[in-house]
Amino acid sequence: MIGKIAELLTARAWKPVDIDTIVGRHHYACVGYATDADVRTAAASGGAVTALLLHLLESGRADGALVCMTAVEGGSVRARYHIATTPAEVLAARGSTYVLGDFVHDAIPLIESFPGRLAVVGLPCEITALSRRPQLADKVVCRIALFCGHATRPELVDALTERLADEAGSELVSFRFRMGAWRGRMHAGFADGTTIERPSSAYLLYQNLSYFIARKCLACGDHFGYDADVCAGDLWSHRYKSEPVKHTALIAKTPCGAEVVRSATDGGALVAREVPVTDVLDGQRRIAPFHHNVTARHLAGKRLGVTLPDRGQRVRWHERLAARMALKAYLESGDIDDARRLLGRPRWRLKLRLYLQKGLESLS
Repeated sequence: MIGKIAELLTARAWKPVDIDTIVGRHHYACVGYATDADVRTAAASGGAVTALLLHLLESGRADGALVCMTAVEGGSVRARYHIATTPAEVLAARGSTYVLGDFVHDAIPLIESFPGRLAVVGLPCEITALSRRPQLADKVVCRIALFCGHATRPELVDALTERLADEAGSELVSFRFRMGAWRGRMHAGFADGTTIERPSSAYLLYQNLSYFIARKCLACGDHFGYDADVCAGDLWSHRYKSEPVKHTALIAKTPCGAEVVRSATDGGALVAREVPVTDVLDGQRRIAPFHHNVTARHLAGKRLGVTLPDRGQRVRWHERLAARMALKAYLESGDIDDARRLLGRPRWRLKLRLYLQKGLESLS
């Protein structure tokens, strides 16, 4: 009941200019999930992106899929790019990866050297980097962008997994940031067979407050992938909380993207129903406008010594205040010792800070 009331109080009337500037070009939006329950098992959302990739491979439209996986190397969690060429490899890449990767230096060479046709999944900035290489256009058959508020530097997850390893008394060997229904759970596996689960908020509390945000993300306002064929991500509208299957929001942004989503639905890989694009914006009502408004961070940064571009956007008082809170968190995020100190702070204080920031972001 409280969630429904909060949604009513923070409802937005999305204007055409809001849709054009925040979402960009698009054909239609839908919500859905992977038909196969096994595909959804370890997915961060409804498994729709995995279903699209499997459909592209199994239909012969793509020979591989460029994915980013959460890898554990020497007890540390890192983002690693990989070209999946089998259903098993696609399934292994399920789940959110919140740690910053290096797409240009690690992923682009993989794409260039691959001999066949590829579907590429990436963050909006990564899809834009790909689009700036026209020599790869014939090789890439579908570009899928994931909704993105920002990426996080590895020091934060290093400090968190360090704590979990101390608790388990064993070395970390597997890690998933978020899986399961609604907000999901974090899962850590250790060398001695021990597993530890926590609510995904054990990590996302700090991530949502913009601690250890990557510097480049402060100047980025692309939430939905302007250069993608399809964009996909979570749907946080409260009315979906009670659904027995978690849904993925999808926006077909080009004729290619529209055809891929419809083909996957008609072929039985995806269960999807068309919705107004404003339904997707409702499910991202706080973070999407906040992320898009780079000028708010530009203005807040002037007094904090952080130089950011001015996009000439309108900025209201609450947007500037929310941006200031995010920039202060960024400035407090130096090395892993800062991350350890951050994890030692009382969580209730950080939650109050998060509620204040989200409240400011909710004002329209």
